[in-house]
Amino acid sequence: MISEIERLLRESPVARPEILEVGCGNGTNLTLLKLRFGDAISLKGIDIAQQRIELGRSYWKEKLEGVDLQIDSATELTSLDDGSVDLVFSVHCLEQLPYYVRDAVRAMKRVAKDRVVFVEPVFEYANTAQKLYAIIGDQLRTLMPEIEASGMQIVETYPVEIIGNPTNKSGVIVASKANAD
Repeated sequence: MISEIERLLRESPVARPEILEVGCGNGTNLTLLKLRFGDAISLKGIDIAQQRIELGRSYWKEKLEGVDLQIDSATELTSLDDGSVDLVFSVHCLEQLPYYVRDAVRAMKRVAKDRVVFVEPVFEYANTAQKLYAIIGDQLRTLMPEIEASGMQIVETYPVEIIGNPTNKSGVIVASKANAD
């Protein structure tokens, strides 16, 4: 995320680009980005669980001040206009929506001006045991095909080498709307 935000700050004609986290939960990622970039970026987060947002606000307090947190569904993003966000990202949100990943990917594409970054389990990076775990556990296995089916172009993808959960192989996928559709 940091390298994508730095790229956006260098290349964007917008003075304060807007960054959206889909499935922000308690705002940990947004807090870390705010601490890193300060007021150089405008941060917004959506989550379906109001109690998670409230927990984040009470825990992070002034560290989340100025961050716009809203209740919304990752599969709809009804609170956002088409092409209204400079950079959209998710971190282990879509893995919780294996049957709705198509809707979430399309919603994220719809609100993004260009780039969408997915930090999610990537089935293609999993070893045999991890793939079996994903199949038996009925977990997300279709992210890369859904991104491609949405018409977005995959710009960069790589596995995350730090594994918090050895059964769940995460990766980073940077997708672009440029030349899409």
